[in-house]
Amino acid sequence: MAMLQWAELTWDDCPLDNLLRDEDVYLLEFSRVPKEFDEALLGDNDLLLCKYSDFSQDTRLHTSGAKVFIPREIYQDVCEVLKDFTFLRSRHVVVSERFLELVRRIVYENVPANLKTYEKQKKRTVVHTFSYFSV
Repeated sequence: MAMLQWAELTWDDCPLDNLLRDEDVYLLEFSRVPKEFDEALLGDNDLLLCKYSDFSQDTRLHTSGAKVFIPREIYQDVCEVLKDFTFLRSRHVVVSERFLELVRRIVYENVPANLKTYEKQKKRTVVHTFSYFSV
């Protein structure tokens, strides 16, 4: 299986149709959080691109322990939305639409099945929808 490239995960150099769409940000909940779960997500090279150097804290970790994988252009807006999410725990992952399948693939390919770590798909919710262009 070929690794995804950063250009495939962003909308750079995409047709204008793709740039004019909104982007959903999802809240995922996983059944368990073994160390392999954190190691897989926080150690993945593609997801390291969600760690922004202009912030003092690791932007991939919410103060609650939840993991956050969103593009730079909506990072601060997502943080504002998450201020009201006092229930967040380390079993949660906040992920933008463009990183959703990558996060799911990383967990399922890198966390051993015997650890019984899976996404509770019925609990997946859209946290917010961000519009990139306003008229």
